[in-house]
Amino acid sequence: MQASTSAYLEAVKTRRSIYALNKNSPISDERIEQLFHEVILASPSAFNSQTTRAVLLLNEEHEKFWTMVAKIGENSGWPEEMLSRQRGRWEMFRKSKGSILLFESGESIEKNQKNYPATAKLFPEWSQHHHGIHAVTLWTTLEAEGLGANLQHNQMISGVDEETKKIWNLPGDWIQYAQLVFGGLESKELPPAKDKLPLTETTRTFDLAFAFKEASPVLLMRLTDRIQTVFDDDTEQPLGPEDIFDDALGSLFTDGVKDQHGHPSATILYKSAKYGVVKLKVADPDATGDWKLFAHWLWNAGLKMAVMVSQEDGWQTNQDNKGWQWIVSGETVLELGCGAGLPGMISVLAGAQEVKLSDHPSASTAHLEHNLTTNIPPHSRRRISYTAHIWGDFYTSPRSCFPPNQTSTFSINHPHRYTRVLAADTYWRPGQHANLARSMLHFLALEERARVLMTAGFHTGRRVLASWFETAEKEGLEVEEVWEEDGDGRGRQWRAEREEGFEEEKRWMVVAVMKRRQR
Repeated sequence: MQASTSAYLEAVKTRRSIYALNKNSPISDERIEQLFHEVILASPSAFNSQTTRAVLLLNEEHEKFWTMVAKIGENSGWPEEMLSRQRGRWEMFRKSKGSILLFESGESIEKNQKNYPATAKLFPEWSQHHHGIHAVTLWTTLEAEGLGANLQHNQMISGVDEETKKIWNLPGDWIQYAQLVFGGLESKELPPAKDKLPLTETTRTFDLAFAFKEASPVLLMRLTDRIQTVFDDDTEQPLGPEDIFDDALGSLFTDGVKDQHGHPSATILYKSAKYGVVKLKVADPDATGDWKLFAHWLWNAGLKMAVMVSQEDGWQTNQDNKGWQWIVSGETVLELGCGAGLPGMISVLAGAQEVKLSDHPSASTAHLEHNLTTNIPPHSRRRISYTAHIWGDFYTSPRSCFPPNQTSTFSINHPHRYTRVLAADTYWRPGQHANLARSMLHFLALEERARVLMTAGFHTGRRVLASWFETAEKEGLEVEEVWEEDGDGRGRQWRAEREEGFEEEKRWMVVAVMKRRQR
């Protein structure tokens, strides 16, 4: 370990909440101010938005602040028992050397929201991240110089924030978050470290280096290397000729591409660099007698959709805000033709506010319930659910071409609800293209930022996908971005026609972002 790294980690590990402080600082006031300024200048913020504001109070100015807090606190109406405890704390803070008041600028947050409308709603949350970064960095820095510190939140007392701005003539949009109290140490003995949860509970490590290969412009993991199929018991399963040939492709032909995965008697292990191993079951078509939907496989397009919405493999948004459409954190998400539900489940793990999985009523659902129970933590389970939906079925008037049925209620109650509509490999039936587009438009939110996210393999033919784009545009969608990508992450321009054989074409898929056409 480098000496500088060792010193930094030691400072992080020995940082404590220290309350027994005095005014005898081991460093000068000038040094304190220098460290204060250096931390503010060096601390990062999302999009370099720089929303954090801070005030350094030393000596008499510091005492003035805590005298003010105590005066307001005495008139807060708190019970005497609570006040008696707080009086001692306020006096203890006042006897320290200084305080750093931490604020976030409301005006700066709003300015960044206007500059980056696609991620506008995330800036208040990011602002809290900025506050945390500044607080812990200032805290650690001061304690590394021999001072002690503790973090307080007395702005919660009504009137403290307003009086602070009045006394020190601070801008009205500054929102006070905390006070970092610091001073000389009354004792050289540090408080004991607090108990921590075991790393086995709080962390995950996945050594994926063996599976990564170079692909321009970033290191990408081969799509099919994310998948492993494991049978549910140790007995050998009877496989048909097609199964045997498919499973042997990777070893018989190194350029061969397996584009579907799974077996009703097996579990699919999907390896996510962010969320660990996701265990999936696929539908058992023998149980329903329905093979027509091909939902008994997990297709490569579904894998790609999961990678995209989890912002893995270099698809994080960059400084130009490229790729923001694939961010699902805080969004309402609908997955059409969900099959095993992988993209929808990854959306929940990635922070989606609400996820609805949907598929044809004839599709079995036992595997979905298993997948949700196995992979979604209990505290997130309420954010994801399943419904049946027939594309194009919106029984909203007697003129509807569909009679009332079990899926009508969902359509009637959820028009324009979802800011992200996901559809992976749902385009192989040209006769359903119009109905699929109509369902997308019916459920897609009217907000300008709402998007349809599309992935589809070429295994059903390039002409079928070209037909989809033509039909979607006729129905009222427009393509915002579209490209082709293979399983190794290599990209190329989308073309409705290419001169290449089936095996080569099968290696590729189309990835697209669509939105409601503005009239």
